Amino acid sequence: MVTDGCNKISSAEEAQLNGFMNAAPCGLCQLAYDPDLTILSANNLFYTMFHYTPAQAAAEKFSNLRSVLKPDTFQSLQNALSQAKAENLSFFEMKIDAVCRNGQTKFLLTRCSLQQPFDGHMLWGFFDITKQQKLLGQLYLGKKLCLAASQQREFSLSCYNLHTHTLVFPYGQKISQQIPNVLHQVPERISASKLLTDSNKKILNEFFASISTGELAGSCVIAIQLSQAETPSWFELKYTLAPASAYTDAHAIITCQNITEQHEKEITYEQYRQCCEEMQKGHLIYFECDLMNNRIVRFECQNSSLQALASRSPYYSEFCKNFSNSIYLEDRSQYLNCFSRGALIKSYQNGHSHVTAEYRYTSKSGKLIWYSSHAQLIEDSYSKSLKAFIRVADINSQKQYLLKLKKNARQDPLTNLLNRRALIKNIQQTLRYSPYNQHAFIMIDVDHFKYINDSFGHQFGDHVLRNISTVLQRNIGSKDICGRLGGDEFVIFLHSISSIKSLANHIARLSSCILQRYNKDLTVSVCMGIAIAPKDGRNFNELYKTADTALYQAKHNGPNHYAFYHSN
Repeated sequence: MVTDGCNKISSAEEAQLNGFMNAAPCGLCQLAYDPDLTILSANNLFYTMFHYTPAQAAAEKFSNLRSVLKPDTFQSLQNALSQAKAENLSFFEMKIDAVCRNGQTKFLLTRCSLQQPFDGHMLWGFFDITKQQKLLGQLYLGKKLCLAASQQREFSLSCYNLHTHTLVFPYGQKISQQIPNVLHQVPERISASKLLTDSNKKILNEFFASISTGELAGSCVIAIQLSQAETPSWFELKYTLAPASAYTDAHAIITCQNITEQHEKEITYEQYRQCCEEMQKGHLIYFECDLMNNRIVRFECQNSSLQALASRSPYYSEFCKNFSNSIYLEDRSQYLNCFSRGALIKSYQNGHSHVTAEYRYTSKSGKLIWYSSHAQLIEDSYSKSLKAFIRVADINSQKQYLLKLKKNARQDPLTNLLNRRALIKNIQQTLRYSPYNQHAFIMIDVDHFKYINDSFGHQFGDHVLRNISTVLQRNIGSKDICGRLGGDEFVIFLHSISSIKSLANHIARLSSCILQRYNKDLTVSVCMGIAIAPKDGRNFNELYKTADTALYQAKHNGPNHYAFYHSN
């Protein structure tokens, strides 16, 4: 006898119930609501799903659901069951993966019936969906493969139904996000939009007419205006016809590939060829080379020695090497990093079609002359060879003028020291690159400079400032920085000092060098305030403030004094 809830059932009723359960087309079982989900009863198909017979299940103690589920799966099932019970649900279902007796993993759909009021027993049904899940996995993989192939070939894939005149983008991959995934009334709807000009509408209608007449394949090239702000993009459309069958209408598989880049290359290449003659005017050298084959195909030059250089070898790499031998050593690596054969190919592969470099070239007389090289890189649309059109110009006059302007922008016009802006920039850079080294920040102020200007005139005052700047420049190292902040205020920044004692000796000597008697009524001296980085400041503003405090103390002590900053 077995029980059903609180009621006993007879052996005949039990046999009838077992027969009914075993006739069910799914695994059926009754589970207890306990930590292991203990099996109270089950039909034969339930045990068969896990590759057991009822006898094997009893012998090997397959008595609960926990034993055939992975820990994370069992926990998820427990959580779902707890939630269903908390919400007083009478039914819920869930997909699970189970490990069978033979080690095989199966995917099951389980459905649970929770009788209300809940008596602690649950009726479960199990359906084997392993084949269905594998088929879904294969379909998903097939979709991903098609999508990946489409992306790698840079085209969009669509399907056109000849009966319904509907165009579907199955993977959502369209030439524009403005286009929906499903288009009806094609091609009329496309023709009615503002995407195409009249001439391109005609081409598109002929393309779909070819599909409608049953031609197995076809193609066309059209320009599409994707947005009002952009120029039209060029696309190549191709189709393959899939005839109607007993299960589906006739369809055309259409691919749409953006060929704008190739189209623009062809136009650019032709335009460039047409203006080559203009480009050559006013240039020292003009030549064309095939970078993939390393060959110079055209060379024109106004300089006989450079012409002879090119005639030594038809290979661009050889010419580049020989030409660079006459480039000033400090500029040579920069030139080769831009204009060697490998560098030009790499630039194009990185998306750069223009390369420019300026450098100093040693002429036959030994004079350094500024040259500029410019290369335009274009891929031949047909041979896929990379062409370089290179011109070299003499820019010596313009460059010398610009260098003079740049120098004037950094220099104090009176003393030729760094001006305030350049001085601050250089000190900040040094502090940023060597923040832990010990540096000295020295502020210098001319004693009684207002008296000098008022008594002897501003021209004499300027003369004094120039003399002091000369002394300062002679007494600093190659890594040290010296500049004029303005008026009679100077700054010296000594890089990586060894000790405070040696610094004090250096400052004493510097004060002695600056001290100068101009006449019986005038002796010029300076006061100095010293701050040490990083102890007294880690940037220009902090060091200026602490050095200014020290300078105030030095001036308080009288002319020709210096003082180190102390926090007290």
